Amino acid sequence: MHHTTAPITTATTTGNPQQAVMRKVSRRLLGFLFACFVLSFLDRINIGFAGLTMMGDLGLSSTQFGMATTLFYIAYIACGIPSNMALAKVGARKWIGSLMIAWGLASTATLFATDAHSLYLLRILVGITEAGFLPGVLLYLTFWFPAAYRARANALFMIAMPFTAGFGSALSGLILGLDGTWGLHGWQWLFLLEGMPSVIMGLVVFYYLNDKPQQAHWLNAQEKQHLQHALAADTPAATPTPEDKGPSLLREMLSPTVLMFSLVYFCLVNTLAMIAVWTPLIIKSISAAGSSNSTIGLLAMIPQVCTIIGMLVWGLHSDRTRERKWH
Repeated sequence: MHHTTAPITTATTTGNPQQAVMRKVSRRLLGFLFACFVLSFLDRINIGFAGLTMMGDLGLSSTQFGMATTLFYIAYIACGIPSNMALAKVGARKWIGSLMIAWGLASTATLFATDAHSLYLLRILVGITEAGFLPGVLLYLTFWFPAAYRARANALFMIAMPFTAGFGSALSGLILGLDGTWGLHGWQWLFLLEGMPSVIMGLVVFYYLNDKPQQAHWLNAQEKQHLQHALAADTPAATPTPEDKGPSLLREMLSPTVLMFSLVYFCLVNTLAMIAVWTPLIIKSISAAGSSNSTIGLLAMIPQVCTIIGMLVWGLHSDRTRERKWH
């Protein structure tokens, strides 16, 4: 994860005080938020690896297992916008920290699932509590990164998805090997060991994050001024805040631009979720008899490593060329 703390720079800002400020901001925020997103995405997709043994232990059919995943996303979709509106009112530090503690507890509690219905309920809880994290952090990044730096900042943050799907696959395969330890199934250890870190990190958020640059004790007055000037230059192109109410908010949600990006993101996440959740089961079904869960995890890493490289290169190229549409 160390690579996520690399400073964001461009040739046009070399020697400019703004470069030093953005380097400081990227080092302070991106590595930490990356780690938070790794935990978030891990708690979202670890059910795919849990399914390697959970389905048999709980007597679940493929349809029931798929329904548990579907219910997670229904809850996730329903709560995304309200959660982001709450972040704007409560503040990123308190809201993101609270969400991490809540979903960490909900994900950990999945180890107590006994049948399909209890699994449905627990996955709904994870979906509700996790819904606001990704959109909330993307909003949070706009408070700290001017538009010229934002594609790379978003890419460095969002490579947590393929990173987690890849390296989390290897980790999950190893954790399943704890099956029988202290009387717990391997999939129960999976939810326990991958859920509780989110709770711990949520507590750290309360002390580590600042809502806005003006509150950052780790920036001096001059650095804050440089950052505020850079952000102010983007104000004319700023999007409406979640605090907008009434028909104006509805019009923005139903605007052609928002609907187009929603469709694009739907296709992206639909594919990503399918790969993350079902790949372990697909690999198991076509692999040689007796293949270990750790081997399945290593095989599931391969496409994710390619994705990490592609996202970093594409985000850097988009910022350097200042082109967004065709990218």
